[in-house]
Amino acid sequence: MTKHSLFLSPSRGPRLPRRAFLRYTGATSVGMALVLAGCKKDDPQPTAILNTSGETVLLGSGDTALLNLMQAGKQLSTDLLDRILKVSPAVLTTNELALVRDMQAQQKIHRDALKAAVNSARTVASPQALNLADLPADFSAIDFTQRAAPLAAAHSLLNTLVAAAAGAMRYTARAATLTLLGQVLSVDARHAATLGSLLAVPTYTDPQDGAPDARNRTLRPAQTAAALNASIKSGSRLLTNNLA
Repeated sequence: MTKHSLFLSPSRGPRLPRRAFLRYTGATSVGMALVLAGCKKDDPQPTAILNTSGETVLLGSGDTALLNLMQAGKQLSTDLLDRILKVSPAVLTTNELALVRDMQAQQKIHRDALKAAVNSARTVASPQALNLADLPADFSAIDFTQRAAPLAAAHSLLNTLVAAAAGAMRYTARAATLTLLGQVLSVDARHAATLGSLLAVPTYTDPQDGAPDARNRTLRPAQTAAALNASIKSGSRLLTNNLA
């Protein structure tokens, strides 16, 4: 089992037609409203902790924890795409490199937007913003000299971030956070679909084994932390409390 086995694996099954996929991503705002309406007031408030070099750093609770977890995911995706651009140009086509470059630029925008949202959501009870320097990436399990391996890793990570954003929505208490999560989900789903097309494999929006619709696939924040830890160097770990 590789370190990246905790990321969501591509599912088997027929691929979703492009028009249906666009209808799905275009309906995000409606879906967010339904998710918010379905949130329970007694849902446990997530608390995120970063344990690095023996030091435990509280990353907040509630929306601050959710945003910090998503920011961590965005930092990892940015680092991965940057590594692909630096190490894998010889095995990728000009078009593929352009797509990866565009994706990396968008991931940076998301990362910075999430950081700004953390600063906006912080309270006395959840004061800490994520220090991205405490999240050194570990992509040693990926062979960047082979075309499929880095693209598959990026595809898997983006699928994970889509499921993470969808799963985080039920815990948010702020409309601004819900909107941002929806925007992140839509863009990452599109990027995952693009990479899936390059690899000729199913994407997040394809039916998954044993489920009628892959759009129901979500990760709870605790599951998101576990998945992201697979690509963080040992010595730094994201931990969560109060999350089933």
